[in-house]
Amino acid sequence: MFGDIELLKRTAPELDRWRITYLNEIPTSALVRRSALEEVGGWQLRLGYEDWDLDVALAGAGWEGVYVPGAISRYYRQHGPRMLQEALRIHARLVDEIRRRSPTLFERRAANWRASRAPWRLKLLVPVLARLPFLGPYGRQRLIHLTADPRRVLRVALRRRVLARRMRRH
Repeated sequence: MFGDIELLKRTAPELDRWRITYLNEIPTSALVRRSALEEVGGWQLRLGYEDWDLDVALAGAGWEGVYVPGAISRYYRQHGPRMLQEALRIHARLVDEIRRRSPTLFERRAANWRASRAPWRLKLLVPVLARLPFLGPYGRQRLIHLTADPRRVLRVALRRRVLARRMRRH
């Protein structure tokens, strides 16, 4: 990303059937086979998280991904995320819809946890964090993302401070 925030966003190393039920880490610029899109019905959600919903559907249908190292796209971001604001407002509803559309994948979370190659830090902490009652659905999601990539959150916070200082000088 570049613009108001500059960072190199880490993505998941694979389409992990356990991890995708908690974390939306596959880039929106991912290439998907047409046959895979047709098999899962393409993009279904219209109010946000379309990419995550598609990735969950693909994982549930048994599709796998191929990791491409390095930066594969550049995303310009200015004045905050526009469409994301609405999606964040209805976060819980969108996540419920994703779960409703892929029930088998969510029912098999325990089996997929055992097969997952996610780091043990994630495998142990994420299920606990997902149940914290006092944060709310979006707060839990942010904490899970922080656990997955703590350096990203620090880079974003530092970049925002630098930009704020620049704005005060001008």
